[in-house]
Amino acid sequence: MKLIHFFALIASVFCFAQQPVIYDAYPEHQDYYKGGSAAFYKELRDVILKRNMQPCENKHEEYQISVLIKENAEISFVKDFDTIAISKKKCAYDMIRKALPYLENWKPATIEQKNINAIQKIKFNPNDLFSNYNEDYSDPDDNLTIPEYPGGINKFRQDVINNINFHHLNPSDDFDMKAIVEFIINTEGNIENIDVISNNNNFKNMTKVAVRKTNQKWTPAIKNGMIIRYRMRLPISMKARTE
Repeated sequence: MKLIHFFALIASVFCFAQQPVIYDAYPEHQDYYKGGSAAFYKELRDVILKRNMQPCENKHEEYQISVLIKENAEISFVKDFDTIAISKKKCAYDMIRKALPYLENWKPATIEQKNINAIQKIKFNPNDLFSNYNEDYSDPDDNLTIPEYPGGINKFRQDVINNINFHHLNPSDDFDMKAIVEFIINTEGNIENIDVISNNNNFKNMTKVAVRKTNQKWTPAIKNGMIIRYRMRLPISMKARTE
């Protein structure tokens, strides 16, 4: 019986070791598509027109999709759990998911000259490709004013850090905590849909609470003259060393 358990343990460890590593973003300055983002949007537009897809009724509708680009240049969609946002952007959501599988020139990310599996977030505004398109189009954030916090983004980062409660930590402990905070600034200038990725679960929870405690309103994002919802991404880190 012990021998059987021993072999079962080896098998389970082996299976775990075979799971592919997935990076949550492309390394800086690497393109996710051959020819860069301008080539991507041109070919995406060609697919949309060839497949006779129709414009969205809401010309300001925009959706950001997360795509896993595998080391073999195949793609799969990363599940979006924000069902409320999807329901409000259903036209853009459906269109981009239908169009992307027809594109063929995906470019895997690399580390040390080896292809890796990495996630790329792609912004998609259908109206940009139907009505506002030109050959140089490469960024849906053209004509965009991003949200602004009173005092600036560094003031917001400091307010978040000031709101983090470290009382439960031993003052003599060394720590090196990092987090990536993602949230949406809605059209009223309020924060919603907070998500935190961290190397420390306690720091993750504390950071989420700290973001909620910031009580100043943002100036909302504006695109093409219209106030829009906008997703923010902010790195936060804290270090302490005993002497």
